[in-house]
Amino acid sequence: MKKIISTLCVAFAMFASKAQTASVMAIHNSADPALDSVDMYLLDNGTSTLLRNNFAFRTATPFISAPAERPIRIVFAGKSSSSIADSVIGFGFNLPANGKFVLIAQGHFQNGFTPQKGFELKVIANAETTKSGSDNKLLVYHGSTDAPAVDISAFTKTTVGDAVYLAEAAAYGDNTAYITVPNADYFINVSLPGEEAALFTYAAPLKALNAAGEPIIAFASGFLDPSKNLNGKGFGLFAVLSGGAVIELPIQTTAKLQIIHNAPDALASSVDIYTNLTGTPQILLDNFAFRKATPFLSIPANKNFTVWVAPASSTSIAQSIYNLDLNLPGGAEIIATAQGVIDTAKYENGSSVVFDITGYVGSVSALESGKVTLGIIHGSTDAPAVDVRAGGANGALLAEGIEFTDGTDLITTNASDIVVSILPAGGSDIVASYSAPLSAFRDSAITVIASGFLSPNVPAGKDAGQAFGLFVVTAAGRVIQLPVNTTSVNTVSTGNDFRVFPNPANAYFEVETASKVNKVVVMTPDGKTVSETLNSTIVNIESLSKGLYMVSIFSDNGVYTTTLVK
Repeated sequence: MKKIISTLCVAFAMFASKAQTASVMAIHNSADPALDSVDMYLLDNGTSTLLRNNFAFRTATPFISAPAERPIRIVFAGKSSSSIADSVIGFGFNLPANGKFVLIAQGHFQNGFTPQKGFELKVIANAETTKSGSDNKLLVYHGSTDAPAVDISAFTKTTVGDAVYLAEAAAYGDNTAYITVPNADYFINVSLPGEEAALFTYAAPLKALNAAGEPIIAFASGFLDPSKNLNGKGFGLFAVLSGGAVIELPIQTTAKLQIIHNAPDALASSVDIYTNLTGTPQILLDNFAFRKATPFLSIPANKNFTVWVAPASSTSIAQSIYNLDLNLPGGAEIIATAQGVIDTAKYENGSSVVFDITGYVGSVSALESGKVTLGIIHGSTDAPAVDVRAGGANGALLAEGIEFTDGTDLITTNASDIVVSILPAGGSDIVASYSAPLSAFRDSAITVIASGFLSPNVPAGKDAGQAFGLFVVTAAGRVIQLPVNTTSVNTVSTGNDFRVFPNPANAYFEVETASKVNKVVVMTPDGKTVSETLNSTIVNIESLSKGLYMVSIFSDNGVYTTTLVK
């Protein structure tokens, strides 16, 4: 029985004090089933040393010290070998002192592959060997013998539409230089050269893996068509850390899509939506009404499909008034908003507000624990470009100069109640403000969307439809109208002396305060009183419909107003 040497460190330790050395990592990426596991030897000055016993496919060594400035050979034998005499192939090297290399075993030893690629050791010089800082240095290598040349790009949850190319038209055996990227959780698209749609998408969660500062080699491995390659292992994407750990990157087979109906035209007050995700057109949403939203739906990733919009109670896509072709990368979370008007002659701004479906980056959940993640969409056809601020005219800028169909990047903010103020773009006068109960959406992601007409029915015959409002759309598909703020910013913001909980509430909520509570009034966003409780801090709301409410607490120390979600 051979003695197993788990790393090259022991084998090369004897050379470190006697001669100059280089740093070497070895990766086994030959998908030939005959080489699923091999023994690897070092031959140096006539002396052989077993470097790795049963060196398995898709495993790697850490970086170790290897003899430099003299001829050596790396020799491979079957996994049942007893000595270097059983070797089947070897490769000679004369490594420069202090050089840093990655050696990748690739190709085929036996025949029967399509295409046939000879077994070899791919050498990558100038390797990065140690952690440094917080960013990652990423090298991408194409190691799949039957995969075509591909483009490789990366994006995050917040940059779905702005992927960064890591490699273009990379063929088998090609590798990139090291690319410095921020430590984050990425998705990696593999696509045909010049094609926007991906063949595959893989998750590369560098942040979740606690891999800050790691140099990483991402490599393609295995066969796209195992049936033509002796039934070898299938295609995949893998990452190697500097310590030799090999991590399989999970393929992303689905994307998430939320659909919001925000088209205020009376002709589209309710619509049918069809898709051909199953191969033939089928109805997805029946009588889908204005200001309704779906939850995030799971959609097959990297698949071409079409969305058709037809009038309510339609019978087929032959009656559709609009269609859109889509292909969503794996892992993407997208909000598709139907907005604009069908008959532009009847509305202000003409052809610039034609009915369309626009995509925005969304999120199923908060990007940071204890926070709220939100995006803002300007969906009002006759509202001008605006700035959106948290608080008053000098509050934090949430959106700058957004106009119809514009959306912001995702914003992560504290889960506290605020006032959202709307100002003309570049202006200082508040034209409207709304109470936003962000405390009710802690650990959630929401979309804040402007909806309806700013000037309904003025002049007569124009802009007939729902009036302007600001709405929150949750990831679960709830649409909640934000109430117009009728109190000062300081009154609406959460104070230390009052707390309303739970929020969201179901059958009741409770007021916690050191002050004496005389009355608690619950109102709809338009100011209609729906509940009034005297001399009690517990308020029963079991009979109320789900939605957003204003709560005013009358105490000996004044009136406190906040918002409540049921």
